[in-house]
Amino acid sequence: MTHTNSQSTEKQSARKQPSQKATSTKDPISRLWDNLKSMKFAIILLLIITALTVINLFANEFIVPVNGSQPGLAYSVYNQAYGEPRATILTLMQMNAPYNSWWYTGLLGLLSLSLLVCVIDRSTLVWKLVTGSRFLAAESQYDGNDHHANISGDASLKDKTLEAITKAGFSVNTKETSKATLVHGRRAAIAHAGSWIVHVGFIVLIIGGALIARGEYRQNVHGLPGDMLAPDDSWWGFNVRVDDFTIEYADLKEGQYVQVDGGEHVGRIDEMVTDSTANVEILWPTRGFEENMGTDRIENRIDRRFGQGRLDQGNISDYIADLTVIEDGQEVMKKRIEVNAPLRYMGYRFYQSSFNDTQTDANGTWTTVIEARRDSGSPFIWTGIILVSLGLMLALYLTPREIFARIEVVDNKTRVLITGKSKGRPTEFEQQFQNIVKHIQPSNMESAA
Repeated sequence: MTHTNSQSTEKQSARKQPSQKATSTKDPISRLWDNLKSMKFAIILLLIITALTVINLFANEFIVPVNGSQPGLAYSVYNQAYGEPRATILTLMQMNAPYNSWWYTGLLGLLSLSLLVCVIDRSTLVWKLVTGSRFLAAESQYDGNDHHANISGDASLKDKTLEAITKAGFSVNTKETSKATLVHGRRAAIAHAGSWIVHVGFIVLIIGGALIARGEYRQNVHGLPGDMLAPDDSWWGFNVRVDDFTIEYADLKEGQYVQVDGGEHVGRIDEMVTDSTANVEILWPTRGFEENMGTDRIENRIDRRFGQGRLDQGNISDYIADLTVIEDGQEVMKKRIEVNAPLRYMGYRFYQSSFNDTQTDANGTWTTVIEARRDSGSPFIWTGIILVSLGLMLALYLTPREIFARIEVVDNKTRVLITGKSKGRPTEFEQQFQNIVKHIQPSNMESAA
């Protein structure tokens, strides 16, 4: 005979609340630990940090900006602008570099400590939920759940039960007792670790951000073909040689400033008539307009300079530098770099940044300007992003489920008590549970609700 019940029942349990006297007897360290791991404390801290971050974004709108992070320089600027005691207060609060200030760093450190305490406190529980097995021995533990069934039959029920739970995608563990065989099936148990992994990811992100803010290296270097970018190897532990530098120009199109007839005239393309002709507005040395000008007379690289900049700056499509890494006098690596495609070596990144067309070599090649960067926080940032993303995916897209069964022989008949629970998607789990029950129950017996 089979009895099933899949309707939601209201559960009431008397939970004893810890008395105020028991709470007050906790030692200070335990109370501090409880506060640090509480969600309320973390939320309040996050709100404070968010508010201060917004204030820092607009700090320069109300406070005289200081070019530099030295306290002496900051005090001098503030004292000249505001006098005492405001200058001392602003210097003490490090408002010249608020994101690196002691109070902002301290708040981030406190948030990291709160996350770390939460991670440590939950580690054992999460490990048990993900890897451990728990069994329900008492019959009362089955009848009180939303989904449960009582199935009776011959000795084959045991194998059918294990087979049905396994086929449903559950990882099955069993435990033999003197009275019964206890079964525990788990599915998507790794989802219990989602929140824990997110917490770890945030800790790693904060560490990475702190390392970037306090240890980032940036240096603009430049050179002509054949030049070394650094005076010697002491800068980076190696050196980089410029082998070549080229500028690529975009194809001719409407709106471009161009030179005509080798630079005798400067104009702007008004319209591309065909691939080989264009209407050009002449701007220098006299103004005019010429229709159907052959593109063989037009160049979008303009050799003549006007003022401090280049008129053809907008026509440039790419800057390309060929670099060679030199270490201990040996060439160890060659790399062609361009915008957003840097050379990476020993933790340093070399980005093609700009150019200087006023310093050229005998062949007219311009000077390349390279930005050298290094920060020890980038690996932490990427690791943190991966961990947070992974944790969110586990928590949001996987639903942990459990199946419990008690198999025993009563009056020469095998009886199976089975129940289960799901952390979400109750309708889907109800259907899955019913399918398991149908697979277990003898074919010649009907289910009775």
